[in-house]
Amino acid sequence: MVLLGLASAGLIGGYVATVGFFATHPKVINVGHMPEQPVPFSHALHAGKLKLDCRYCHNTVDKAAHAAIPPTATCGNCHGGKDRVKEGATLAAVHLKSEKLTKVRESLESGEPVEWLRVHELPGFVYFNHSAHVTRGVSCVECHGRIDKMEVVYQAKQLSMKWCLDCHRNPDESLRPVDQVTNLGWDPQGEELKKVYDEELEKAFGHLGRSVVGDSNDLRLFYYDGKAEASKAGEFAVNPLVNKQNLQHVFAEKIFGEDPKLADGDGSGDISLAEALLYLKDYRSSPTRKDLGVLLKNAYKIKPKQNCSTCHR
Repeated sequence: MVLLGLASAGLIGGYVATVGFFATHPKVINVGHMPEQPVPFSHALHAGKLKLDCRYCHNTVDKAAHAAIPPTATCGNCHGGKDRVKEGATLAAVHLKSEKLTKVRESLESGEPVEWLRVHELPGFVYFNHSAHVTRGVSCVECHGRIDKMEVVYQAKQLSMKWCLDCHRNPDESLRPVDQVTNLGWDPQGEELKKVYDEELEKAFGHLGRSVVGDSNDLRLFYYDGKAEASKAGEFAVNPLVNKQNLQHVFAEKIFGEDPKLADGDGSGDISLAEALLYLKDYRSSPTRKDLGVLLKNAYKIKPKQNCSTCHR
């Protein structure tokens, strides 16, 4: 009887654990989560049609770990009206009598915040820093989806540990120029992507390159050609930045292939921007988003951590 009881308890425990696992798995409880908000704020209208930058409302997203929920005063900039601000101030008076904005008006008058409901909520033991991502070229769309097309915001991505790790292990296609992180519809193709790639390559030269003739317009990348080239670095040897030569060489290998010497048209031991663009015209005539990500990752030393303490502190 004891053994039977233990077996039954084991089966029941296993069943409860299985149900608990699937009931709390991110695929089941998070994706599609779409709470009804106290104010029917349309991101499709504001971020989509009106093209408001995400940072107008979420103004700490590129400065702090948390993306701020905007105070009602931000809403009041457009929906407040002159009778709700100090004398002499001029604010837009948009839909002042709309029933949908009743709670916004009440909040402006009482000073009590609108009780917005959280849509994307990670477990309390998980640390996520917004600024660390958006200032390195990871767009809002990578985690939140096309918010600019949502009438009601819902969770579009899993946000599970595996989902995060997949990106940390292979971030290339998720990276874009920092000035495009809030442009959720950014998706350059063909010649447009080639233009972006060339522009970012030029920026990379400005970030990593070194002028050997004192001309800021003549930036060059040093690379190691064989075992003895480190002693032939010329004026690069006086560079005060530690390991700058190594950074340049690693970048050159990632962009021009395992033998960067092929991009050194005049055999000078360094690669100018003009030489780089000429070489890539054939070597990488049609860059992909992954190619662009590799360029950005190596130009700005983007190395997503994968150890436990990154998210569990």
